[in-house]
Amino acid sequence: MDSEETVQKLRADFLSSVAAILRFSATKEHDCLDRDEVLELLLLNDLVDDIAPVIGALSTDEDELVRATAIDVASELQLWGAEEVYVPALKDPSSLVRGCAACAIGKTMSMGSAKDLQQALDLETDDSVRQRIYYALWKLGYHQYSFRFLEGLFHEHYVVRCFTANLLRDFVTELNRSFFVHLVKTAHVMELTVAAREDLADFLADFESDTDGNYIGRA
Repeated sequence: MDSEETVQKLRADFLSSVAAILRFSATKEHDCLDRDEVLELLLLNDLVDDIAPVIGALSTDEDELVRATAIDVASELQLWGAEEVYVPALKDPSSLVRGCAACAIGKTMSMGSAKDLQQALDLETDDSVRQRIYYALWKLGYHQYSFRFLEGLFHEHYVVRCFTANLLRDFVTELNRSFFVHLVKTAHVMELTVAAREDLADFLADFESDTDGNYIGRA
């Protein structure tokens, strides 16, 4: 085997390992370390284009956690346009996958997918997915959905309150920071669950000002 064949075999073996790691990381509820390290390796070694077919296969996996992870990774690596992967995933039978697809459209600013999001919103019955669609539409400049999104801080389900606090970060500017901090403070005072209180507290730690109005941020 010549040097070129050896390199190609090593590359293929590495990509196969990546697929296995991503599949495994998808089954772990709270630990994304393996996935994040893999993404860093792909970026550092200019292997993003090579991994696209692997992620594409994972995006149609029978396991909803694997499909959701594939969509998250695709959006982080900017592997596909929304029309190719994210929009079809808005019709996935899994609410987890549909929510990830909506977030991916928002995070990648896929402007051509606004109509698809609005159509999905009309059909969606899961509040957690609807909240992510509000997020995506607001990110795409449809500000009429901002109030609906902000209402998520006070939603009856704590999971919606959690990811609302986390996604709200994407909208913070110097002009609106004080308003969002005030809103999150109000939600934090009212919050009874540990998980949501932690996410709200993390937001405040990153964006709150001191008593003199100076931006503190996280130390």
